[in-house]
Amino acid sequence: MFEPKNILFIPDYRFPNGNVNPKLLLILATYETNIVYTLTTSQDDYIPDDRKQKGCLNDKSSMLSMYMFIKDEIVGYKPDSSSFAFDKDTYVIFRANQLSCSTSELLESYPNIKHKGTFDNEEFDKLTNCLRNSEFLKSKFKKFF
Repeated sequence: MFEPKNILFIPDYRFPNGNVNPKLLLILATYETNIVYTLTTSQDDYIPDDRKQKGCLNDKSSMLSMYMFIKDEIVGYKPDSSSFAFDKDTYVIFRANQLSCSTSELLESYPNIKHKGTFDNEEFDKLTNCLRNSEFLKSKFKKFF
């Protein structure tokens, strides 16, 4: 479950401000017994309409660095080998959104975590290339991309 390319669902993700919401977590890399991951959002209130486009956006002038998945577009497969697509337009905003923890810490904090899907190689490469070229990639994670 904790392999790069996997898409995990946490029904009760706890944010630093105390809010609890369902969240998708994307595994980007692993090292030792740890994972590097990012979270998705389907809220797009703060993304200008002219910036909503499939794939990578790294715009220094607007300080917007993100990757967008289009609703219902197949990007991988589910654990049962059927096609996986996000059910809403979904974004990965790179600013302050690369995190790491041990797999045991994640399982302890979120025992209800579920494997929802796995990216195909092409989509995962596009996502990680976008992150690699983002000025918001944290220096401690550069060695993984």
